[in-house]
Amino acid sequence: MLQRQQAREGSHWRLQLIAVETGAKASSVTESIRILAEHEAGITTFKTLIRHPMETGQREDERSGRKIPAHFIQEVTVEHADRIVFKALWGTGVSANPYLSFKFRGGKPGDQVKLSWVDNMGQSDSLQAVIVKAN
Repeated sequence: MLQRQQAREGSHWRLQLIAVETGAKASSVTESIRILAEHEAGITTFKTLIRHPMETGQREDERSGRKIPAHFIQEVTVEHADRIVFKALWGTGVSANPYLSFKFRGGKPGDQVKLSWVDNMGQSDSLQAVIVKAN
């Protein structure tokens, strides 16, 4: 339980670090997704934090002793200008509240990027964010 709590706090800290590193605030936020997309010298850096339990199905509930059902993100997609710039198929090996960062060529300040995810229980979320100029 302590490790799970520390992981959650760590994810929150990583998101705060994004703002500190760049001097900006997350450009877009939903209940489960935070995004910061910055452009500099023809390269867009995309950073996101996704709030999700990412349960493997192997842990037992401490109170009941029963296994906690698997609940994890299966697919993450990021789109820019109606084309997929990043796609990942995840499984149980990804930690709770995953942080993702990658770079792609193209994009410019004012353009939109969209992140979408779907999990193994059919839940999903998506968020559009505006690319900002890097400080």
